[in-house]
Amino acid sequence: MRINRSSFGLLVAVALGVGVVGCAAIDETSQSDAPGSTESTETLIRMGDYTLARGDALTAIAFYQRAHAAQPDVPAPLLRLGSALARAGDFPGSANAYEATLAIDPLNAEAHRGLGNALVAMGEPEAALPHFETALSVSDDHRAYNSSGVALDLLGRHEDAQFYYREGLRKVPGDLSLQSNLALSLSLDGDHEQAIAVARQTAASPQATARHRQNLAMILALAGRTNDAEAVARQDLPEERVQQNLQFWAQLRGIEDSGARAAAIGGTGAPTIGS
Repeated sequence: MRINRSSFGLLVAVALGVGVVGCAAIDETSQSDAPGSTESTETLIRMGDYTLARGDALTAIAFYQRAHAAQPDVPAPLLRLGSALARAGDFPGSANAYEATLAIDPLNAEAHRGLGNALVAMGEPEAALPHFETALSVSDDHRAYNSSGVALDLLGRHEDAQFYYREGLRKVPGDLSLQSNLALSLSLDGDHEQAIAVARQTAASPQATARHRQNLAMILALAGRTNDAEAVARQDLPEERVQQNLQFWAQLRGIEDSGARAAAIGGTGAPTIGS
């Protein structure tokens, strides 16, 4: 698989919180835990969860690897490991962990969704789609609707993507991630007015963050409403960052292929939000 970190959308489920680590193999060795020790495995998972919640994905990865070594036939440590590796930006390693989970539990919905997300992050949205479909067939998880939409938008199949976002919203009305990605999809599809309406609704939510507001600003910019985009962007960003974003959004408007534009939105050239 080719590695390409350009995952569409500001709100894709994979959240990058720390620096990139190398492509991790599944560590089958343990420093201190005997195989089959349920108590020690649970303790290691709790320690991994604690350190991950504090933003230390690398330490969490080590705990989850030790938990997996202690009980190699149990899915839980591998699921945590896949998520933590994705948080660390190691998408091939994340894919390995989820594939190892599926070797144990072939219909594990979380593993299929996680593997699909890793494939999307590596620039393989077509390969990701069957995993999202399997996740939906066994769990009806609204997050898999969101992930399916992301993959389809990257493939330029925006009407199909919007179907999945709307299906997810039918399951979980008001979900901001689904709404925000729906707005982006509509924008990519050229339906700027509806895109702006959905993005405004999302940004107006009491739970909305700076990222949702900047999503609205980008959609306004892509519709050619630069002054409105600038005003929204200034709600959260210093002037220098606003100008950087406006330049980037102008570059996005020059990308004719909508799938390529979708990839660029989440790619390495995209400006960050906040410090």
